[in-house]
Amino acid sequence: MVMNCNQYGRALILHNIRKDLTARSIPPPGSREAMHATYEDYFVEHWTRKNREAYVLTDCPLIEVHSLPRHAIRTRTAPVGSIIPQGACRRTHFSEGVYRAFLFLPRLCRHATDVYRAREARFQLGLPPIADDLLIESTALPTTNANWNLETLGDSVLKLITTVHITNKCPHRHEGQLSQLRQSSMSNRALLTRATEIERFLTSEGQNIHVWRYTVPEGEDVLSHMLNSYHAVQRSFPRRSLQDCMEATLGAAFLTGGIELNIVP
Repeated sequence: MVMNCNQYGRALILHNIRKDLTARSIPPPGSREAMHATYEDYFVEHWTRKNREAYVLTDCPLIEVHSLPRHAIRTRTAPVGSIIPQGACRRTHFSEGVYRAFLFLPRLCRHATDVYRAREARFQLGLPPIADDLLIESTALPTTNANWNLETLGDSVLKLITTVHITNKCPHRHEGQLSQLRQSSMSNRALLTRATEIERFLTSEGQNIHVWRYTVPEGEDVLSHMLNSYHAVQRSFPRRSLQDCMEATLGAAFLTGGIELNIVP
């Protein structure tokens, strides 16, 4: 198994070493690289990025490889025939089975982080016993996980409990006054005031193979780093996203235990 330093995270299985070809060889007609004068021109065009240049060695043979899936749910591999410079690759010292198991690690780490944040939010903010999965879904920003169903449900729950509360608290007010009180209690400003407390525990990160989230600085003790880690971080999110997450949390509480979990004594 080898990995191309120009394509991070893509595992390749070595099929053949083409000692008759180098990066300066002319691609044969009909090949994928045939539109370029040399293999080197093709590699440079396809591997160059805005923040880094393609690494292409011209004094080494080319190798034929096929790709392994980059996601655990995929089982098919690309056909043999991809050609890359041998000098741009490094050998990996673990089996294909270990690599396939490793594909599940980002999901496991992400889920462990989400569960930790949800339970810390429930403990530190005094939230009702909302189910972990629902609380995780409700505290994820729409850009990372669509929680529109919970948000819609939470909006309806908020309207119901606000209407019942105001009607019972002010039984002698007329309809216009009750409507105004209800509107002010459900306004975006009211939601935002309460959402600022949960802001520290929201999930906003996406998975990026170029930046691995779960790392310890080189030379630092792992146990010491874990003990001194912060439970939460200060971040700023758009107001609309905070309001949506607050409504989604109300929806999650309703699905867990009904209307009782949405009523704060």
